[in-house]
Amino acid sequence: MTWDLAVKVFPVAAAIGAGSLALLRWIDLRQREIANDEFEKVFRLIMVVTGQHPDGTGARILDQIAAVWMLKEFSRFHGAIRNALDRKWDTSFASNLFIEQVVPEIHKMLQQLPVKAK
Repeated sequence: MTWDLAVKVFPVAAAIGAGSLALLRWIDLRQREIANDEFEKVFRLIMVVTGQHPDGTGARILDQIAAVWMLKEFSRFHGAIRNALDRKWDTSFASNLFIEQVVPEIHKMLQQLPVKAK
């Protein structure tokens, strides 16, 4: 009697196990895809903040300010965003207009990012 039960249960248990492993693999793959997509978006936004759209055209001040605030949404990358943008901006690197209008927005946004405890 127990052998008959084992013969019936084993294929079902094996199918559940295989399905579970496939689901876990899919979840891992999907999380990696999402992280990669977010990285690409953050990279593009930082390009816009610094004055260039990904297609090579120049970004307007309004585009740059909007991109600054959009970066706040990517919490996974707050440390990298802070490292990239928390710097002394001067006219040897950036225009006066950028320093006067975009840099204050960068500083406001960075102040709102949580600081990780070390």
